Amino acid sequence: MKRDPSCARSRSSVVAFVVAPALGLAVGSGCASYEPKPLSVQELSASIDRRASEPLPIAPEDIPEARARGRVFDLRDGWNLYELEIVALYQNPELKAARDDVHISEGVLVAAGRLPNPIISDTSVLAPLGPGTASFAVNLALPILTAGKRRIARDGASADIRRAEAAVESREWNVTREVAAHYWHLRYAEERARLEAENVALAERSLSIAQARLEAEDTSQLDVDLATSELAARQSRVQTLLADKASETYELARLLGLPPAAEFRWDAPEDLYESRDVSTPAGELEALALDSRADLREAREHYAVSESALELAVAGASPDLEIGPGFEKTGGEPARAGLFFGLPLPLFDQNQGLIAQRTAERERAAHEFEALLVRAKQEIRTALSRRDTLERAVVLYREQVLPRLENALDRSQSAYEAGQIGAIDLLAVQQNLARARTEALDLLSARRDASIALERSVGTNLPPSH
Repeated sequence: MKRDPSCARSRSSVVAFVVAPALGLAVGSGCASYEPKPLSVQELSASIDRRASEPLPIAPEDIPEARARGRVFDLRDGWNLYELEIVALYQNPELKAARDDVHISEGVLVAAGRLPNPIISDTSVLAPLGPGTASFAVNLALPILTAGKRRIARDGASADIRRAEAAVESREWNVTREVAAHYWHLRYAEERARLEAENVALAERSLSIAQARLEAEDTSQLDVDLATSELAARQSRVQTLLADKASETYELARLLGLPPAAEFRWDAPEDLYESRDVSTPAGELEALALDSRADLREAREHYAVSESALELAVAGASPDLEIGPGFEKTGGEPARAGLFFGLPLPLFDQNQGLIAQRTAERERAAHEFEALLVRAKQEIRTALSRRDTLERAVVLYREQVLPRLENALDRSQSAYEAGQIGAIDLLAVQQNLARARTEALDLLSARRDASIALERSVGTNLPPSH
């Protein structure tokens, strides 16, 4: 039986028409492959323990100048506050997770920039069940997005990247402020322990004198009991301070992504007793916060994302086109080729529900920004008021309480040497001064916390004049 050449050509055309898209699909699907990456808990735990002796993930000379600001990173001579903040920025696990959100948003932008894939539709190959001939039909639909949907999706994804970056910056700022707070807590705990050791020495001397006077029948057992109680209280206070110091060390190590056993030795530690000027206009700080607070920028970008989502929902009411070539072959009839065209008819669903949802989400984003702005103003006023109040209290202790007690101690020392007062009277003055120094240190620590809280609320480091 002779073959019809036209039929052979028709079959070849059919094969080419079907195989070409299938081959393209196969090639395209091979561009990406899944690579499993099991989570090794033991190895991760071991890597955390090694960080105390491993170098920083970034070379010190590669630290951006905006962060370094001329400061040198070198842990060989001990830690300072700058070095603590740098290690936290590069090793804090929560910051690493926050930066992953940026990559997620970047993936959304890549997806938003892609053209829709072509679709093979209405394909049928019908074989005869009896005498007759088979038929074949196929359409290759090319979706065409309308109403600027692709541009809107890219704009929304770009805004989400900016939101994620602002969220990272906000988290970085909060982490560095947490590091600063725990650094100062640890430093003040060390200083409290030193002062309390002096108090213990005074209490031991007081007890020794009381016991000697009791043996000389110059006092009663009550004085010995009171001196013993005072010594025990001071010794208990030392243990509490050691526990506070350990807790602050562990918390600081956590923020730095280091194991709890990490130890810190200070390099040229900052002055615990420094004083700063008071009085900063709250309005000036609020204006600075509008430009500086990364969480406010994040909230603004979140509003931009919701704006793009609403615009995309409105554009979604416009149907997308489907256009492409079509092919049909039935039995011995001539093959037919043409243009396929598809258009959904938005008779019943015009995206009303999604538009209403996106509108409400935009309003919620605006209200969330408003709430954050109100909170920022309140945080600034609260931190500023607390810092200035504590600064005045520090000044009173520095200029009134401590100088007077120090003068009283000098006079008491002279009176004791002249035999005008006894050792117990002298020790009482010494203990009063020691307690006042501890109270002044507590005020300094509280004022430092308030200063850090003020910087956190403004969103940037404040110069010493603030």
